[in-house]
Amino acid sequence: MKKLAALLLALAMMLSIVACSSQQASSADPAPTEAPPVEEMTAEQAAALSVWADDLYEPETSITYSATIAWPADDTALAVADESVRPNTMIVKVDKDLAVYSMDGKAISGNLGVYLAEVKDTTLAALYISDADTAAAVSAFATEYELADVFVVASYEHPEYVTEICEANVGVLGMIDWTDASLTTERADLLKIIQGTNGAHAKVALVPEELCTYEAVEYMRGMLLTVWAETSPNAEAIYTQLTNGVNGIYCSDYAAVAEAISSFADDGVSLLRHVYITGHRGLPSEYIECTINSGRAAIEAGANVIECDIGLSADGELFVLHDDTVGRLFNDPDDRWAESLTLAELQALEFDMTDDTKENAPNSVLNANNENRNKAGRENMVINYDPETDRIPSLREYWEELDDEDVIHFIEIKSYQPAIVSVLKELAEEMDMTDRMCVITFNDGGQFWNEYDESKDVMKAMEAEWPEMSLGYLGMGMAYNGNNYYWGSLGAYAEENGVGAAVGYLYTNFLKQYNATLNDSYGCISLEVNAAARHRGLTSWEWTYNAEADFANHYLNGGTYSMTTNYTTWASDWAIAIEAEDAAVSAGDALNAQVISQIGDVLDVNGELELVVLEGAEVALEDGKIAYDAAGEALVMARYTSELDVNGVALEIDPTYTVYSNPFTLTLK
Repeated sequence: MKKLAALLLALAMMLSIVACSSQQASSADPAPTEAPPVEEMTAEQAAALSVWADDLYEPETSITYSATIAWPADDTALAVADESVRPNTMIVKVDKDLAVYSMDGKAISGNLGVYLAEVKDTTLAALYISDADTAAAVSAFATEYELADVFVVASYEHPEYVTEICEANVGVLGMIDWTDASLTTERADLLKIIQGTNGAHAKVALVPEELCTYEAVEYMRGMLLTVWAETSPNAEAIYTQLTNGVNGIYCSDYAAVAEAISSFADDGVSLLRHVYITGHRGLPSEYIECTINSGRAAIEAGANVIECDIGLSADGELFVLHDDTVGRLFNDPDDRWAESLTLAELQALEFDMTDDTKENAPNSVLNANNENRNKAGRENMVINYDPETDRIPSLREYWEELDDEDVIHFIEIKSYQPAIVSVLKELAEEMDMTDRMCVITFNDGGQFWNEYDESKDVMKAMEAEWPEMSLGYLGMGMAYNGNNYYWGSLGAYAEENGVGAAVGYLYTNFLKQYNATLNDSYGCISLEVNAAARHRGLTSWEWTYNAEADFANHYLNGGTYSMTTNYTTWASDWAIAIEAEDAAVSAGDALNAQVISQIGDVLDVNGELELVVLEGAEVALEDGKIAYDAAGEALVMARYTSELDVNGVALEIDPTYTVYSNPFTLTLK
């Protein structure tokens, strides 16, 4: 069922894209120039094929989680793998005889196993598959040697090659090449990339650079896609994609990419890929959780994403509520199971607004809301309540009222009924919401039960029935694994077994089977493991940040691509981007650039912008005015340095960070 759904999706997308596609050659099309010599693989080399690498290249930089570097390998790949500055991933072409070639068809090795054993200690190999016979041969090879920590890549026209290999081999990672697709930055086209990559059981999309605008990258990343941008080997293109916040750069000049990443040496953090702010159940620090008013408030406070929890009512309707029962917040005397009630019965429930102590009114909103006055430092908290509109909403109502195209919805399935998947899919397609939603869930059939129960495996239903939908695995540091609940401390696992092994453990045991991202409690993550995982296209989206110190630390120092929080307002005024464009200027002119906040406002920075010259004439800003000695042209970026203010709380970390504009050209008159 899963494979059929994926293949049908792939066929539909292929026909849609090919209809408007040019007949240019695929990046994997050049014919091999000669057959490489065949070498025998030793037992030691064979054993290396199942090992996850520890020693991947990390440039010295002030960028948090800098973009990974991917390279279309030439015939020097074996030597490049031993260089001190090297790509993280080398993409090579493989044929049905398992010979290895450069992407332009030059011979590298006659034995795939020998090649992999030579390079995979220090780089990740990506095997470009161009035909069905090669896909079958690589899949059989991967199975025989328990191949791990290797990508397989195929064109968007043949995603089934990736699907076939990834579904049969637990340690293999998937990537889809869209660089030859004739697509635009329209959302419908970007959604084809997202859905086509997901549907192929892949997380990484190779995207042509003309589609990787700042806005397009923001959108695709927010939909849980890992974006590796095809990038021309020049300074403007490389710095553009770095400041667009792509997850990876696919470039023929890997050394130039590494040099560009290393050129960022700010005091504090260089924030090139701002962290998404996700409103947890809306804005429950000011409103009743999971209500429409709470979701709207989070959007107004600048949330990129709003998260809500859903169940399936007794009459088959989707409703928004966090708990399995209706005791908390409603003080239902029987604490009834929410899914045993009809939607009408659920919506007839009134929030308990009793203003009394926690001992006397434990289920009152004032005492039991996800944020409430009984938490330290929140004693004076006010929860807004509108008796006319605040109730349990249906998901249909929720989406109708919060239909903001710039906001993504993380829909957490709380139900243990796999049947909810088809109902959710039908509603999402009916309401045209599939272009701005992702699904997240704990429910793998094991986390909350004494043993695995397939009848409660919602994630399996998602992968089978809706493989094109982005899916996040809510781990909470544990998952069903044999007879033990163990996701465990990834940091401790890395310390004992190596960081590569920890990534492999996470991927092969949990994320791979569902093609999911890591959406764990932030107390369970390992910054080291997350940093290593990013090179494999694996991203982390953590919850729930309600302590100011942790909020600041993880925003600046990594560990997550999104911070789910009850306090969206803490980040509203933070600088996240600079908008600037090409201009002809004279000395003494003001620079036409704007610093943009999380909430979308233009910040008054009082002449604190700086210019970074990448190429060309020397130019600077002095008291906010352009200064130079000689006419010419300069390729520059605007830079602004700020400090995090998190609810006015003193921070132990350095709160300094710097944001950058895309490169732009100043013509100095």
